[in-house]
Amino acid sequence: MNLKPPKKNTFWAAVILAIAGGLSYAYHLITLYVGRTYQPHFQMIGFVLVSLGFVVLFLGLTLKDL
Repeated sequence: MNLKPPKKNTFWAAVILAIAGGLSYAYHLITLYVGRTYQPHFQMIGFVLVSLGFVVLFLGLTLKDL
């Protein structure tokens, strides 16, 4: 498998998606333990955003023009 370094835009898009997912999951944990309310949709949103960040980074590493 030939890996190429991703472009700067692709890398930063993956980083922003991962940070947004981490913040969403952190908000879920804060509302769960501090606010004593359960909001599972923020947990799912965080997982999806971090997963999309990994997919974007993977595509940036493997595809030529991304």
